[in-house]
Amino acid sequence: MRPADAAHGSDYHARFPACLEQVRQQDLTLGIAMTDAKGDRSLRPGQQRNPDVYVHIVERHPGGIVIRGTKAIVTGAPYMHEFLVMPCRTHTAEEAHFAVCCAVPVDAPG
Repeated sequence: MRPADAAHGSDYHARFPACLEQVRQQDLTLGIAMTDAKGDRSLRPGQQRNPDVYVHIVERHPGGIVIRGTKAIVTGAPYMHEFLVMPCRTHTAEEAHFAVCCAVPVDAPG
């Protein structure tokens, strides 16, 4: 177990190799979606009038999460199967719902 998993009671490090194996087995092409739309750049993510200018978690379920928001400059989108969605900045504890990193199928509903 890695220190971050031990500190937070998570199993992300162990799940990562399984994710890579799934990508290999299914011969998927992945793209990176890192740049948030950002809205008013003088404001932090949690201060935006429209929270969807940053990707964020809106629901948590036993089987996963529901995210909303906008990523920009994903020019390879037509050639990808999934996007690796990552935050584009550091977040405060109050902005934890913006600190999400996950894979999203390009053709996911919504």
